[in-house]
Amino acid sequence: MKKNNFWCVKSFPMAEDETIAENLGISAAFSALLRSRGYRNEAAIQTFLHPEDDQMPDPFSFRQMHKLIQRLLQARENQEKITIYGDYDADGVSATAVMLRGLEALGFSALDSYIPSRFDEGYGLNSEVIAEIAARGTRVLLTVDCGISSIAEAELLKGHGIDMLLTDHHQPSEVLPDAYAIVNPHVKEETYPFRKLAGVGVAFEVIRALSMTLHRPDILAALLPYVAIGTIGDAVPLREVNRALVYRGIIQINLGKSPGLTALAQIAGIGKITCASQIAFHLVPRLNASGRMGRADTALSALLSDREEAPVWAAKLERLNLDRKRIEQAVQTEAHAQYEALSESEKHAFAFLFYQADWHSGVLGIVAARMTDELHVPVFICCQDGSNIKGSGRAPRGYDLYHMLEGISTLLLRFGGHAQAAGITFAADRRSEVGQTLREMAGLYHGLDTDENILLADIELKPEIDLVEQQSLWRSLEPCGCDNEEPLVLLRGAQVTQAKTISQGLHVNVMLQYGPRRYNCFAWRAGERIAEFSGVLDVLVRLQISNFHGSESFRLEVIDWRPSRLDALCVLQELRQLPDKMDFCYSQPDSREILAESGLIDTCLPHATVTAEFPYLPVTQKISFERSTALCLLDPSYELRPPQPIRLLFSDFQLQQWQQLLNWLLPDRNHLSECYRWLREGGAILSEDDLMNRHPGNLNAFYARICAKNALTIFLEAKLVVKIDSEYTFLKQNGIKTDLESVASFQRIQEIRQQLMQHYLGQNQ
Repeated sequence: MKKNNFWCVKSFPMAEDETIAENLGISAAFSALLRSRGYRNEAAIQTFLHPEDDQMPDPFSFRQMHKLIQRLLQARENQEKITIYGDYDADGVSATAVMLRGLEALGFSALDSYIPSRFDEGYGLNSEVIAEIAARGTRVLLTVDCGISSIAEAELLKGHGIDMLLTDHHQPSEVLPDAYAIVNPHVKEETYPFRKLAGVGVAFEVIRALSMTLHRPDILAALLPYVAIGTIGDAVPLREVNRALVYRGIIQINLGKSPGLTALAQIAGIGKITCASQIAFHLVPRLNASGRMGRADTALSALLSDREEAPVWAAKLERLNLDRKRIEQAVQTEAHAQYEALSESEKHAFAFLFYQADWHSGVLGIVAARMTDELHVPVFICCQDGSNIKGSGRAPRGYDLYHMLEGISTLLLRFGGHAQAAGITFAADRRSEVGQTLREMAGLYHGLDTDENILLADIELKPEIDLVEQQSLWRSLEPCGCDNEEPLVLLRGAQVTQAKTISQGLHVNVMLQYGPRRYNCFAWRAGERIAEFSGVLDVLVRLQISNFHGSESFRLEVIDWRPSRLDALCVLQELRQLPDKMDFCYSQPDSREILAESGLIDTCLPHATVTAEFPYLPVTQKISFERSTALCLLDPSYELRPPQPIRLLFSDFQLQQWQQLLNWLLPDRNHLSECYRWLREGGAILSEDDLMNRHPGNLNAFYARICAKNALTIFLEAKLVVKIDSEYTFLKQNGIKTDLESVASFQRIQEIRQQLMQHYLGQNQ
């Protein structure tokens, strides 16, 4: 379902931001941006801007951490063999590396590790492997990034006399595995204060607790590079504990504390790591390629390698990543072809499940993510897995895939994951049923049946602000990622001076003049829309420093664009200068857009809607706040008894536009004749679908539908038209020659139009 982009702006500099900016030595725009992200006072901002300070909770606040640590110490004393059981993605592999290196540094010698195959075993503990692990003499199985759903496997481990120490960060079900100890921030009634750790973060807390017990804090710094990689790779929120861990981890990577990651960065063309996105887009995919294309042991060996071996392992990962890219593109092309083969109504589904038996299971998640970005609804990409089908799903923000899958668990053999990413396995003969039920679940979820994709800009920057200087200030936002994204900025009224396609027409390179300066910009995968880059545009951009082989350059990444709407500036400025918090009323889509871009509203704005009964007119929407003492009307209301505002924020020009609209929405005889001609111009029969493409008086789609519904109601009563099912048939060939004054519906709209005009003309004289 292709959605329209709807822009919202979260903040703008207020008086309180000016004060904070002066006290902290930052810009007011930066203070406003931080306020929109929840950092509303100087203390909170200082904590955020200085993640190098100690912000780590007590690891022993995990309820069963003491028990887990005591069992590890017992194993060390008795030289019992410990097997670390991990996962094949960047989080799982890095968590395995943290456990191996951390335990080794603390004097553990009887260590082994096992990472399952994505293809032969799948995610989590595998009952067939447990016997093999037991045969190797394992007495303690320490899971990382997995295990919380392994109920049967925990019983099997007990049967082999193996103690299961479970560390994980995935959502648990009501029943927990019967493990010796469980450390998972999502377990019910867990007392650890931060719940959003990645699997590697949980593993690090275990080693930190162990190092505190053994008085060896010196061993922790060497583990932080792995923590940074896994935390970024798993896309957990980069706030609080996670932000501090990644911040310190990047410092350690740049100090060369991980030869494997240094070699991987070099082969990716990166010198110094300056932002988390370099890790997310260059290092993590290369590590993940190991588990996607073969076994993840290659990635683990690369992470643990010394300076001599590291370039060799990095080269192996590079080859695997190139293979991954080639196969991923082929699967994506085929999945997209399946989408294009759907009917127009099928393309508006609330979720999609695409399947082809021979698709490579290692790239399903990547393709699902790409298709989700394109279609803005949950997408599952599936392939054959023996007699079953397995797949990987992704969903936009606002959905919860794990919750959705819980609702259809009776149809599935296996499932697991997070809110935005999940995996499923089901019987092959249930593919149609699973797909249909997923679509139904997605359609109900949060009522996401709109045609909007909301783009949240952090702030609007004025032309006089130097964007290069602003980016320099914003570097202290790093590391950026999930829930601490690179700022998205609105630039209003930027002049296109040059635009051309690059990379065989795939991308667009644009030069924008904004204020006194010119900026180099890139719009990725926008080559087919090159014609739109002309004249004066409003653009949503990210300010970026491109770092390639140690050379830095400033650029803007263009996320979305539209013809400039500078005519809204006066209203925006009035809104932002309102003295107190006010309630707002509006009925027009344009007013909703202006309010959304004002930076005053941090809630979802209701759509401009239409009354359910004739005469059909826009409904006045109201946005209310606690302790509000005033009401502001953004446009003339279509109600005979409109809300009584303290402040009118529409101009005389808007009032004139409103009067012209009334002539179409509540038409007199002349306008009704035009409506008849417009509705009938395609022939004697008009379908509901035809109405979407008819626009009298150059009305937009919102007003054209209202005009059509009112006109057709009159035509039906006047017996100029008959309706059968969803089609209207016109009974006369030459327009309206009927005595409309005797038609009750026509009389009604004339009366309402006169009353509305009298109300607003009288109010503004």
